[in-house]
Formats: sequence, structure tokens, C-alpha cells
Amino acid sequence: MNRVYRHRIKRKKRALWLLLTTIALVWLACGGLVKLQLPAEALAPEAEKWEVPYGNLARQHHVNRDVLPPYRVVWERRYRSVVTDHPLAVGDVLFLTTQSGMLAYFDLNKGELMGDGHFIPGMSHGPTIHNQTIYVSGNLGDYTLAAFNMKTVQVLWKVRYSHLNSSPVLWKDWVITAGDSGKVLCVRVKDGQKSWEYLTGEDIYGNLAADSGHIYLADVRGRVVCLDARDGKPVWQQQVQENVYAGPTLGDRYLFVGTTAGIFYALNRRTGKIEWQFRTRGSIYGHASFGDGVVYFGNDAHNLFALRALDGSLLWKFRTKSIVNTAPLVGDQFLYLGGWDNNFYVLDRFTGDLIYRQEFPRPFKSSPIIYRGRIYFHLANYKLYCLETRSEQSGEGKP
Repeated sequence: MNRVYRHRIKRKKRALWLLLTTIALVWLACGGLVKLQLPAEALAPEAEKWEVPYGNLARQHHVNRDVLPPYRVVWERRYRSVVTDHPLAVGDVLFLTTQSGMLAYFDLNKGELMGDGHFIPGMSHGPTIHNQTIYVSGNLGDYTLAAFNMKTVQVLWKVRYSHLNSSPVLWKDWVITAGDSGKVLCVRVKDGQKSWEYLTGEDIYGNLAADSGHIYLADVRGRVVCLDARDGKPVWQQQVQENVYAGPTLGDRYLFVGTTAGIFYALNRRTGKIEWQFRTRGSIYGHASFGDGVVYFGNDAHNLFALRALDGSLLWKFRTKSIVNTAPLVGDQFLYLGGWDNNFYVLDRFTGDLIYRQEFPRPFKSSPIIYRGRIYFHLANYKLYCLETRSEQSGEGKP
């Protein structure tokens, strides 16, 4: 074998190796494999955790604690793409998902990026985490519902289905989600096999809500439905004025949903009867929050409202400098709001009085969360932030 021939063979082997490597990398990126490599203790279960968007399946975005202002920035990390919902936090890890299908995970204390990768082609809402498994719905591609075990670094199953826009809801042995054409899908947790399907006929863009054996949803045309989680059969249906882009929020007695017609509704959770409605002078796009008998929401006329949940009477109204399309976080004494006007607001949640304001470089893309005595949020196409109470010696974070 002459030298020229051996050189050609080497070049062909090198080209083949490069091709196979490229194929492997593309498969890893598009196949939904994200190598987390997290130590078991980093994901140890504890009482305080954010495993689902808006804190619980009632989607109330409420915590029984506060982080007192003024604040200092503990760390900030730039991350690309449009972020879905707010960060999730379990153990020592903070999770962030994007509309381009990226899953990123950060060291909670230092803010260091521990790893990221394509989990699914695209997402419009955040995933659900349970028992070290991530369940995610996708609004792009062929496989739109998947389960990934963080401990074993394995895709447990994937399901081919129409595009899904809602975060998965885990109830007993089932995973339930919804999306285009108003399709609601229920599959088995263990293998992703379909159990039942329900169709409203119009797209569902917001997250589903759930309580003991019931699934609540609202499609874009204003059809609000309560389903029996066991078989997907409707318990009740109600029509409100369209359009609805945010999912329902459950209070003690009522289900709350806002519309682009500027009407905020309270429906009886048992019967679907409209108990009261509150008219605003702006479209409602954002999710509502609930805590201790009060429901909070914003509109694109720059207002944040607090209503008494029992009868819809206005308790207070706070005006910002821009649209309010993120869910406020209900704390113990305070209400926390990230605005499209670049401001982070802290209000007295009982009176609506401004307690503190801090300006940031970009609009707020996500709602804030409070976890282990710190505040976490993401700015639009920019950075993930961690805040904590500032000592008197520091000059950071003045309003």
C-alpha cells in the first residue's frame, strides 16, 4: 500500500468520523437528551420547591413568606432565547426552559450554568418535575410529550401527538396536557400510552389547573370546561366572552379566568356557574394569582387589580408604566410584580401601596419566585437574576 493511498484512506476515515460525530451531536440535540449529571443530594426532596409553574396545580402563585426589601443582586447570568413561564427550583438546582426547546440548569447558590441542551423542539410553557423526572409538552416537532429521568439520564418515553401548549399535569398514574384544536390528552405515567382524549375544538394556550380528580381548562374562544380526570368526560361547561390566552386559577370556591375583552370571571368550581364578573378597560393576557381570599391580575392598560374573591369587589388598583402580562407573586405581607416597564415592584398586598421599586435593564419576561429566602426571575431575552435582602452597608438596588 503506497503512501498516497494510505493518506486517502486516513482522510476518508477522518471524514467518516466527522460525519458520524456530527450525526451523533444532532441526534443528541434533537432527540431530547440532556445530560444533567446531577448528584443525587442536589435533587433531594424537601418541603420548599417549585416543581410546577405557578407553584401548585391550582396555579395560585402563592408562598407563605417574604423577602424584605431593599435588595442586592447576588448573581446574574445571561441566557439566550425566549424563556417560558418562571424558573423552577428543586434542591440546589434552578431550571429554566425556553421556547426554542432548551432546558438549562443552574447552581442555585452561585448561578453557574451546570448544563443545557435541546429537550424538545419547542415549548410554550414550562415543564413539570416529579420524583427526579421532567415531563414536558412541546408545540413543535413530531414528538410533543416526553418524560426524562434526571437521575439515570434517560428518556423514559416520547409520544407522537398534535402540538401541545400546556404544562403537563400529574394526577395519580396519569399525565394530562392540552394544546392545538383544544385537544386534551391523558397518558400513563409509566409508558406514555394514551388513556383518554377530549376535544374542545379551539386551541388551548394556557396551563391546565387541577384539584381532587378534576381538570380545568379554557380554550381561546372562551369555552371553560371541567373534566373528570379519570375518563376525560366533562363535568360542566361554561362560555365566557373570548379570547382567553391564560389558563384558569383556582381559589377556595371559584375558578378565575380573564379575557382579552377585559372581563375577569369567577366561576363556581362545582357547577361552572358564573358567580360574578369584573370589567376592566384593557385586555387581560396574563395569569391570575390567588392568596387568602384575594385574586390578583393585570391588564394591558398598565393596571394591577386586587379583587375580593367572594364577590369581585375591588380592594385596590395599582398603576404601572406599561402592560402587566405576568402573574404577580403573592407573599405573606407583600405582592411581587415584574413589569414590562423594566421595574420590579413590591406592594403591600392588603392596600396596594408601593413599598419598593427597583429598575432593571430589560422588561420582565417571567414572574418572580421566592425560594430559600431569595427571589429569582428572568428578563426578556437577557438574564436570569437572583436577589436577596440588601444590608444597610450596601448601596445596591435602591429604588
